[in-house]
Formats: sequence, C-alpha cells, structure tokens
Amino acid sequence: MDQHEAGAVTRVTSPTMPVTFQFEYAATSSPASVGENNDTRQLALGFKRLTITSSVTGRTLCDIDFAARGNSADYVLSGFGVPEEWGTWSIGKKSVIVLRHEFEPPGPLQLAFEAKPYAGAFKAVPFTVTSSVGHRQECLLAGTKLTVRLDAEFKAACTVGSIPRKIFKDRELQRGFARSGYARVPMLSPTEVSRMRARLATLKPDDNFAPNDRSGFERRYHCSFLDTNVGYRREAHRLIREFFDPYVARYLNGYHILNSNFYVKPPGTGEFEIHQNWPALADLNDTSVTIWCPLVEVDETNGAIQIVAGSHKILPHVQGPSSPVYFKDFCGELIDKYLKVIAMSAGEALIFDDSLIHWSAKNNSDEARIAIQIVCVPSDAQPVHFFFDRDKPDVFEVIAIDEDFYLTTRLPELMTRQPHWQSLGFSKNRNSYPTERQFAALLDKGDAIRSGAIDAIRDARIPVQALDTTDVKNYYDEKTAAYIEGFGDVFQGNRPESTEYLLKYIVDAANVADGMRILDAGCGVCGPAVWFAQHRNVTVEALTISPVQVREAKQLVSARGLTDRINVREGDFHDLVDLYPAESFDRVLFLETLCHARDYRRVIEHAKRVLKPGGYLYIKDYYTQDFRSTPELLEAQREDLKKLNSVYHLVMPDLASTVDLILELGFRLKYVREPSYVPVYDLWKKFELAAGVAWNPTLSLELISGLEIFCSKPEAIAGSTETLKTSVEASVSGLG
Repeated sequence: MDQHEAGAVTRVTSPTMPVTFQFEYAATSSPASVGENNDTRQLALGFKRLTITSSVTGRTLCDIDFAARGNSADYVLSGFGVPEEWGTWSIGKKSVIVLRHEFEPPGPLQLAFEAKPYAGAFKAVPFTVTSSVGHRQECLLAGTKLTVRLDAEFKAACTVGSIPRKIFKDRELQRGFARSGYARVPMLSPTEVSRMRARLATLKPDDNFAPNDRSGFERRYHCSFLDTNVGYRREAHRLIREFFDPYVARYLNGYHILNSNFYVKPPGTGEFEIHQNWPALADLNDTSVTIWCPLVEVDETNGAIQIVAGSHKILPHVQGPSSPVYFKDFCGELIDKYLKVIAMSAGEALIFDDSLIHWSAKNNSDEARIAIQIVCVPSDAQPVHFFFDRDKPDVFEVIAIDEDFYLTTRLPELMTRQPHWQSLGFSKNRNSYPTERQFAALLDKGDAIRSGAIDAIRDARIPVQALDTTDVKNYYDEKTAAYIEGFGDVFQGNRPESTEYLLKYIVDAANVADGMRILDAGCGVCGPAVWFAQHRNVTVEALTISPVQVREAKQLVSARGLTDRINVREGDFHDLVDLYPAESFDRVLFLETLCHARDYRRVIEHAKRVLKPGGYLYIKDYYTQDFRSTPELLEAQREDLKKLNSVYHLVMPDLASTVDLILELGFRLKYVREPSYVPVYDLWKKFELAAGVAWNPTLSLELISGLEIFCSKPEAIAGSTETLKTSVEASVSGLG
C-alpha cells in the first residue's frame, strides 16, 4: 500500500501521546491463508512478540511479549519487563492493542512481529494494522517473522472541539488576538532601536541591503533569508534574538523564536505580495505567531504592514514556495477592499497569527524602511516545513525542522526534496481556492469557524472546515458491518418498502440508459452499482472513501460476475478531477452521500468537470426543513440537527443554498422534487440497533426532507473546451 494513502491522521502538538494499534484479520476460508481450521482465535494466538521501533530515531518504543492470562481470551502485554504496563490484547477478527504508555510523536514506525511456530496453525495470515495516530499497512505473515514499515499521515486541518492554545500571558491581549488575529504591544525602547540599527549597519549581507537577483527570484527588498551569505544570516538571527528573546518571554506563553529576518525596503520600491506566512506547525489549528517590529516610524506612505483583520484560521491552507495562496484569484480585490493599515512607531510590535492575511506597499519615502520579522512557535510543538512535490500533488511531506533550517537552507533548495531532511510523514493536500464571495462569507463567520462550532444548518456554498473527511472514512470503516446488517447492500435511508423498487426508481429518475458510463460517488458496498449493471448495459465507476467498503464492494461485484462492468476504487469525491479524466461520464450520482462533503462547491465543480457535455448530475439526499417562518422552533431544530450531524458525521445543508450553488456553477436545473414513493424507516431503525447509535430528535415535526435534484452540464460551445488548471505557481510569499 502506498504510504500516501494513510487513513487516519493525528494532531501533533505534544512531544508524547498514547497510541492504539488495531489488527484486523482478513476473513477467508482459503486453507492456503489460514490453515484447515479457519479459526480466527488461532490467528491471534499465533503472535508471540511485537516490537515497535521509531524509523526516525531508531529508538525501541515498546517490546511486547504475549503471555496468556486466565482462559486465554485476553493477553497481558509486558514491555521492558514491566507486566501489564502496555495494555491489553483482545482475541478476535479485530484485535486491538492499547498502549498505555506515551511516547515520542510517531513518524514512520517499524513493527516486527514474531509468531509461534507450532505446526498446523497457519501457512500465511493476511491482516491490516492501523493505529490511532495515522499508520496503516496491509500485511501477510508467512512463516514466523515479519517486519513492516508504517508511515503516518499528519493532520493539517482544523479540528472540531480542539482547545485553543493560550498564546499571551495577558488576558486582554489573548482575547483581542483570538478575535482579530493580532495584537499591538510596546517593545523596543528608542535606545534599543538606535542600538539595533547601529549593530545592523555593521553586518555585511551579500546584497548590501539592496535588492538583487542573486537568489534566483526577482525581489524588490532585502530579506535575510534570501541573502546568499549564510554567515550574515546567522549573525542577523543572533542579533535579533539578543534583543527580542526577553520580549518573547514577557508577552508569550511558552513560545520561543524559530527564525527571524531583517526586511529593508529601499526608497521607491519594495512592494510585497499579499500572503499568509508559511505554516510552521503540522496542525493548522495550532498557532505560530510572527512579531513584526519596524525600526522606523511607518504608515501607508513607506510600507507599513497592512492586515485583513479576522482572516486567521478561516480556511486551513498550506502556502509555501511551490503552493500558491488560496486567494490567488482575488488578490487585487483583497488589497483594494479588505486591508487595514497598521501605522506604528519605531520599536512598537505587531504580533499576529501566521495564518493572518497581510501585505505591505512599496516605500514611497526618501529613506529605507527597516523592519524585523520573527516567527515564534510553541516550545512543546515540533516545528515543520511542508514540502510540495509537483509529481505528487495530492500530499505534502511534513519535514521536521529546527532553528538552523532556514539559516542554512536557500530558497531554491526548498523546491527540491533534500536527502538529509527528516520526514515525519505525509499530509493530504486539502488546499482549496474559494471565490471572493466565499471568502467574504468565511470572514463573516470567522469566530464560529475558529471555535470549532458548526452551524446545524449549513450554507452549501461555504466549506465546513471543521468537518474532516478522515472522520467520515473512519466512521464508515467502523459502521459498514452495521450498515450491511441493517440495510443490506443498499445504504439509503430514504426508501420505499421494496429495495428493488427503489433502485428501479433511481434508474428512471436519473434517466440511465444502455451504453452510459456512470460514476457512483460514494458507492457504499456497490449494491446500487450492481443492480444498475444487471438491469442496464452500463459501466460503473464506484468510488468510496472507506477501504472497508472497497473490500466488501469488490467481493460483491466479483460474486455477481460484474468485474468487467464495475470498477471499485478508494478515493475522496472532493478530488474527482484527480481520479478520473475530464468529460468521461454520462451520469454522476450522489446517493445520500453529498451530505458528508466538507466543500460542496469543490465536489460539485469536480463532478461537472468529469461529466460529458450534456451529461447529468443526480443528487438524492436529505435537506433541512426551512423553519424561518416559525422562529420559535429554530433553536430546537438546531439542537436536534446537531445530534444528527454528530451521529452520522455530516452537516445537513439547506435546499436553497444547494440549488443556488448548482446554478452558480453553470448547471441547468431539470427538477427538484420529493420522491414519489412513500418512505419507510424500518431498515434505518434496524441499522441504528446494529450500530448502537440513535438520533432520537426531540421535535415531533419533520426536520429533514428527502429530495432529488437532477441537472445537466450544458453542451460545449463550438471552439471552446473545458480544461483544468494544473500548473503550480512558484512564489516567495510567506517569508514575511
């Protein structure tokens, strides 16, 4: 399995964490796989020893002996000679090791298994091992020993319900910073400003504080990091730390300086790109900050910093040397309409969240504008650099860095993977590029987004960043068996009594005809796809985010003899254009799956791109009832919907914003309607019983409605083609 396909992800903000490993054995009756008795208990009993080693440090994290306890239904795990210290091992098809000890942040790990070599137990055991911190590997234990490498995917997205870090020691500064993304504080005294300017004048950068092109990138200002003289860069950093370390300790709570720069704008030049700073922490919900301190008085005439107040943490995004800003399509509008000038005295400091959007104009004065930029990170967090490989655009590699990283690395070297870098794993590329209208809506809801709160009724036009698709994957990995027990192989809650009638209804509603190529986006275990292929001469691409569903779906397709007509693959429907060729489907179907989307706009826009001109999008899903005319019911509705969203890992949209988005994206609406059949909910109740979950709304009124949306992609205009922009812009934005 490719290491980039790691399923679960982890938030890395602490030097230690507990880890749970799960071992799931393949269900098979093949004697070649498990021996004559096919005893899943015997498979678990076969393990004798497990050693886990960090591939980064080489340190043994745990060394576990499996010793029988009681009736052999469970095991005591002893590590480093301490019995019952590491947790328990439960026997069964799904066996779980809970490691009670905490250890260093898990990058790639090496797991060494040793099995008991008693005769007849097994010839080869296929199983999958995953961990609570993002490792995943499919294994085959043949003989008595196996060593596998596990690569973890690090989380780079906002986390629901996360506790915000206390950044400032002062309560009022913290309160204002949380709301606006910045705080102004007095810092250097006039004497310190004079001393620092005098010391700076003795330093000898290669560009002599004047812009040049030696770095290989056009620039109009001096920046320490971009200078080619490493010795100067080190001296500049030491000088900045000498003056600013005491102020970092005075104002910030448990932070230290990671890197720093002098920025010098000569007269008449120096305009800087509008940008965010490069993220310095693996979890984008955590906070690194920049201290920006001018050594001259600044205002809008000489290049004062300008910020978009409240723009921090409204859209998780990794900007870097090879990945553009998320607002690349409306930079001009941001500069014209959203910026706030921060006029400052020499020595005053602006401390801001590194995700805050900021900019500075050129220096129109007669003197150089000198400023200091300092990035500070929490002392209990591992600082990182996100490396983007254009040959692997779906991921960022998370590189561990230290204070020396930016002092010795030149900007061109950040464009190529360096062999000495220490990898911590991979983070899925979830970058998205909203419109200005979407950005304005995100900015307006910034406080709610940063708090992790999700509005019970979502506006389909706005991404819900706190909804993580990894949570959806984990939900279906865990609950698919219960879905099969409750619903059979057709996972749909809005259905008539007859499943056969439901599927015939969908085929007719979506006008599916012989010869079509269909994408079932969120296919479950392929119950609908199998029926479509059995009753129409069609081919189906079946996509699911859950590897458990991929396995079940492939088994069903194979059992029905339809492997030549149905192709099942694992993937995220947010990334359809990366998974399928443009204009390759006659129909794209979302059968009660779109409600799990983090970003409706991205998903529907991608669906449009993979549809042929004249092809149709069919959505069958639930939508919230509009209670705006009865405001006394709104709060109760919201509470009930919050419970629904929590149980099923979704955020139910309202119909009006969904239709508006579909029309905005250029689809032609054929119909919006309720299905003509009478829905029954017996199978839904059966699923909830099997899954051990229940919604149980308090309002007796119907809160959600099952609806269908059918719309077409217009035929292509002669002489034009729809293309997907794939180029990645190189940028030096984010350095200051």
